[in-house]
Amino acid sequence: MASILSTVSAQFTQNIFSRLDFGQRGFLDKWTLSRVLDDLTPIELNLLMAYLDKDGDARVTPHELQLTIFDWLGAYTSGDAPVGFVRLVNHYRV
Repeated sequence: MASILSTVSAQFTQNIFSRLDFGQRGFLDKWTLSRVLDDLTPIELNLLMAYLDKDGDARVTPHELQLTIFDWLGAYTSGDAPVGFVRLVNHYRV
């Protein structure tokens, strides 16, 4: 089961990340996410960044995004995910 989730997670990550990384910088930041999810409040945006940014450097790498997606898929629910994350995944699903 873990290998299936890992494969799906990698596909999700590649699809979402390539669409979001406009400048091909190799990371996402709050500005990038705010441009895509422009209906999020500042609080929702901060919650999304805190959820995605595992090392606290204000940048979301492909690996961090994959870890978050893997955790989310493994839980079979989006109940604990910030609203911004659920919108992001739904907007850019494979």
